[in-house]
Amino acid sequence: MAKPLVYDAVLRVRLTKEQFDFIKSYAEQHNTDMSQIVRDFIEKLDKKEKREQSKRKGS
Repeated sequence: MAKPLVYDAVLRVRLTKEQFDFIKSYAEQHNTDMSQIVRDFIEKLDKKEKREQSKRKGS
């Protein structure tokens, strides 16, 4: 069985009511929590940045 992830940092974010309502609704519709949506987005940003860095090095 996979080792569970251990989170050792907390991020507090200020959102508009509309942003909060959207992410809450999105999380419910996708059967996940709001924190996981943020973590997934950060992972996408990280992968995108690494791809762009790789392209710059290859140019």
